[in-house]
Amino acid sequence: MSIVTNCSDSQESWTYLSEGNANIVLTYSGSNPLLRNTVLRLSKTTNTLDSHLFIKYAIEPLLTPWVLTYTKINLSPLVLQTIGLECFDKRPAHRLGSEINQSILWGYSSPDMTHYFAPASTLTIEIKPKWGFKPNSSHISEHHSIKQRMCRYCMHSNLKKLETLYCPLDIYSKDPIRVRRAIECLLNTKGDQLRLFLDGKRLELHQSTQASITSQLLGNWFGAKASDEKESSVMTIISELVQKVLDEEVVLNRLKLLQKHCDELDVEGIIKIYEKYSQMDLELDLEGWIGVTSNLLKRLGDKDYTGVVDERQRLYEYVLSMTLKDCSLMISISEQDEPSPVYWCRDNRYVYYQYAVKLIDLDLKDIKKIPKWFDLDQRIVKNAIQHGLDSICNE
Repeated sequence: MSIVTNCSDSQESWTYLSEGNANIVLTYSGSNPLLRNTVLRLSKTTNTLDSHLFIKYAIEPLLTPWVLTYTKINLSPLVLQTIGLECFDKRPAHRLGSEINQSILWGYSSPDMTHYFAPASTLTIEIKPKWGFKPNSSHISEHHSIKQRMCRYCMHSNLKKLETLYCPLDIYSKDPIRVRRAIECLLNTKGDQLRLFLDGKRLELHQSTQASITSQLLGNWFGAKASDEKESSVMTIISELVQKVLDEEVVLNRLKLLQKHCDELDVEGIIKIYEKYSQMDLELDLEGWIGVTSNLLKRLGDKDYTGVVDERQRLYEYVLSMTLKDCSLMISISEQDEPSPVYWCRDNRYVYYQYAVKLIDLDLKDIKKIPKWFDLDQRIVKNAIQHGLDSICNE
């Protein structure tokens, strides 16, 4: 991890791009060649552990090929304050309850996936795949057996009254038909679970006027005449290309494996352990998290492992699982001349694409939220039972 100290670029060089629970993300628009085609992540949290050191040393060993490289950039209090003010009008209303942490006088830059193949034009698809498995823990109450039939996301969507046909188990399935269906469902679901960017500009999918412009832009980008390319056809092309990328990559296989191994007890088992140790200081420093990852990798590498896993290790692995269930998948594609497994047929000829795949939003979750996660789990299950949900989600 390289360090850039005393960044002299003014706040005007950074433009608001997006944000999640932990970070505000800005894209660079200045003239510094070292920062061109990068984004800057500024923390909104008060975690004592530097989140990017956590990602580097605790997460990257688990997901090595798919973790971005980060560069630390020191920033002045004035730049941070001005960035916060400049971003205000561009931020979604539901995000305004949290601000940039002004006490953290640095940010982290990384390659901008929305300009990944610059100067070539780049289309980027950002997806939150969510939970890729159904629990199979003996700690699950017999009254909650629905958790072993219906996936967490589908039950939670009902509680939130979210209108969607998306089931995460489809996108993790490796079945081309199911994966394409999952992408098409996300493209038709309002919210931020799937976002499109074309050369750094976010494309609106659901506001009628803007959606029409998006369809036209994408039709042109794919090389079809906009007047001949219906919105549904453009989205079908995107679904097909994303499916082919995921067929080539094993990133979701790995993500599912880690989610499942880190959550073997289910939150109904984890809450019992948490209550046992809740009077202790459960916060870990960086060395502690490195140890948790090392122990997990040893267990994953030993197929014959039959030992008892330390209870506190279980707690920390569960916290890791919550990070892995909430991360985002970034897929960037750009047209190329050489043959590639990612292609579609246009005017009776194949159009090939280069691609890059990375995971983001891998920040550390707060272990003190375990009771909150348990309460949410119970509300989700109670709602599913009360509404007589009986769908079966197939892994």
